[in-house]
Amino acid sequence: MSGHLLGAIPSSITLLSSLQSLKLSGCRLSGSLDDNLFTFKLLRNLDLSFNSLSGTIPDQLFSLSQLESINLSANNLTGNIPLSIGDLKFLKSLTITNNFLSGPLPETIAQLIQLTFVDLSSNRIGGTILPGLQKLSYLQFLNLNSNAFVGEIPSSIGTLKHLSFLDISRNALYGKIPPISGMRSLSVIYLDNNLFDGNF
Repeated sequence: MSGHLLGAIPSSITLLSSLQSLKLSGCRLSGSLDDNLFTFKLLRNLDLSFNSLSGTIPDQLFSLSQLESINLSANNLTGNIPLSIGDLKFLKSLTITNNFLSGPLPETIAQLIQLTFVDLSSNRIGGTILPGLQKLSYLQFLNLNSNAFVGEIPSSIGTLKHLSFLDISRNALYGKIPPISGMRSLSVIYLDNNLFDGNF
């Protein structure tokens, strides 16, 4: 279902109690993330990208404990990513690009050890890059570009041996770039428009 709805998510959708995959991308949905979404206890894949959803990401979203993939990109979401995201033990893909998210990344993201894909680019997320990155040992894709991250790149990033794509450009990172020789799968790396010093 894509491109044919307008307004809020219909309440009748709650009758689909066995739903495992829900895609409402590009449907011109507006308003906040609806309580109707939080009844799908078997939901594995959620795609609400390219709408006009606003407000914050509610804690209840992360009560859907079977979620493996979340895409909330290209909306008008604000506020922090809740700490309760750490409850999604099966989450493999997290995509929330092109919103207005702010605040630091919650440390609980490091509990999502099944993650392979993270794209949080083009937001206003600040603070330091998560120091517990080494726990995300299956991570293959990490895009944090065009945010407000500060501080140094954590040395633990060099332990991500499956990471093939890394983009942390257009932030306010500084200091020396840590050793990355252990990142044997890395094929794309973007570090531009930061404040690094020293030798590469």
